[in-house]
Amino acid sequence: MQKIAKILCLASFISLYTSQVLAQSQPLSDEAFAFIKSKEDSMAFYAYALLHDSTAEERFLACRELIPSLVESLKQSNSFQYDFERLGQHVSIQYPADSSFRIFTWQLHVSAEEYRYYGAIQLNNTELKLFPLIDRSFELPEEEIQNMPLSPDRWYGNVVYDIQTVENENGESYYLLYGADTYSAYRRRKLLDVLQFNDDKAVFGKPIFPATPGSLPRHRLVLEYSAAVSVTLRYDTDLEQIMMDHLIMVEGPHGEGPVFVPDGSYEAFKLENDGNWSYVEKVFDHIYEEAPREQPTSTNAKDRDIFGRPRG
Repeated sequence: MQKIAKILCLASFISLYTSQVLAQSQPLSDEAFAFIKSKEDSMAFYAYALLHDSTAEERFLACRELIPSLVESLKQSNSFQYDFERLGQHVSIQYPADSSFRIFTWQLHVSAEEYRYYGAIQLNNTELKLFPLIDRSFELPEEEIQNMPLSPDRWYGNVVYDIQTVENENGESYYLLYGADTYSAYRRRKLLDVLQFNDDKAVFGKPIFPATPGSLPRHRLVLEYSAAVSVTLRYDTDLEQIMMDHLIMVEGPHGEGPVFVPDGSYEAFKLENDGNWSYVEKVFDHIYEEAPREQPTSTNAKDRDIFGRPRG
């Protein structure tokens, strides 16, 4: 059943890739609004179920039902004008500052050691174009994940939680996608990927992140860490730097072997005037005795969704 559901989910997104309809630069019609709203009621139910249902079979079925409903909604002329507020309670929907596109991403819990991701990019232009995102992270070579360009049909799956627009001195624009990957029972990952649109194609990855001296720049950043801790990966507007925890290796608390945890210091990337990113080894001189942690507003994890937001 699980294998069939995976195939159906993938087939639904393949049909999404081939779907193009004309969209005018005008408000959403009353008819289209009513249609999408009626679809969103069921989509919100399916999105909640695929995140929270206790059985893998029901989660797969919810994923299978969600995708065609989303496809039908996005086919409506000017659907980009619909904000999907209810769906956004369970599916991450992120926009760049220029609103040139939006990206839908969500997580499917397969088992304690397996998570799959789904998503789509919708462009905001007169010719509505949709790029389905097909998670292939499970087949990407570990040693090359940070060093290779990827395409929407060969995507490193994750839930995108923020988008940053970058423009260099040559007027070239690209987008930094900040994402989270539950990855496994004892380990989590955060990603910083790059998205560009070249020749009407979406491309992930760009060799802009400095690595160790003498090695080639990385196309994306992947931070792996213990599931027992939280890790920062975000853009700090005050410091104008990409901030991330400095990680050190320790023995895992549950017999899972070595894992990475923050040591209380921060490293960063800073955008220089020439458009290149430079590595900042230590942002602050002070070292905390304990690594700082974000304080949750609720002590009960069941009160919050996978994005850390209170559940309704």
